[in-house]
Amino acid sequence: MQFGAVVVGLTLLGSWADGHFGIYPMGTLAGFGSGLFGGLYSFARSAQQAMRDAGRTEVDDDRNR
Repeated sequence: MQFGAVVVGLTLLGSWADGHFGIYPMGTLAGFGSGLFGGLYSFARSAQQAMRDAGRTEVDDDRNR
């Protein structure tokens, strides 16, 4: 959900820039690319944190045995 919101939001911002500055289609493409990169980066960081948290839980479970 967050990934889609970032991509759509930055694409719309790029589309606005196209109309405002007359740079069609560069603003839309730049907004889409930035949104795609930012969304994937955010997703990767969240996945990495989840993996770390899962690893800590397994270690904690092993210590309690």
